[in-house]
Amino acid sequence: MDKLLESIEERLSLVPEGLRAHVERTRVAARDIAETHGIDATRCDVGVAAHDLARHWTDGALLTESRAQKLKLSDIEKMEPLLLHGPIAAYWLRNDMNCLDNDLVAAVAYHTTGRPKMTPVEKVVFIADKIEPEKIARNAKLEIVLRKAQEDLDQAILSYLSFRIRSLLKDKRLIHPLALETWNAVSAEKLH
Repeated sequence: MDKLLESIEERLSLVPEGLRAHVERTRVAARDIAETHGIDATRCDVGVAAHDLARHWTDGALLTESRAQKLKLSDIEKMEPLLLHGPIAAYWLRNDMNCLDNDLVAAVAYHTTGRPKMTPVEKVVFIADKIEPEKIARNAKLEIVLRKAQEDLDQAILSYLSFRIRSLLKDKRLIHPLALETWNAVSAEKLH
């Protein structure tokens, strides 16, 4: 795990300072959430460290890299290439950094949209990215997600997705199908 984190941090040194600061704040949030819920904080930290390695790339660069990686692109991802930054970083994690931990690879790949049947590590990476202090400072509505994350990760996910989906609808923007599938899957689990 140390060698993997070293490889990730080497790539992190190449991203813009503001993005590195976001990653560091998110790592602190992830460790806190993981420890609160008895989830492996080290694995969560590694996932968060890798989650935004391609976040600063241009739309064109993201599309070019995703095609080079032979990623299957949805129409929404073609129209909103920023959604590809997680899958691209996950590809690097698995193929360039030899990460064999499927939870970590999935946590990085799906940290933006979520996905049905997320593992505990995936849930921590997903939520930590949404509730790091700077994001809460920019949008106080995320305070609710932070509070729920201390008690119930699934409720935090539903709270965030509710907020995000409404925001996208209000702005007449596209909603990735995985976000809706995540909403439905987590909601269905809570009903049973």
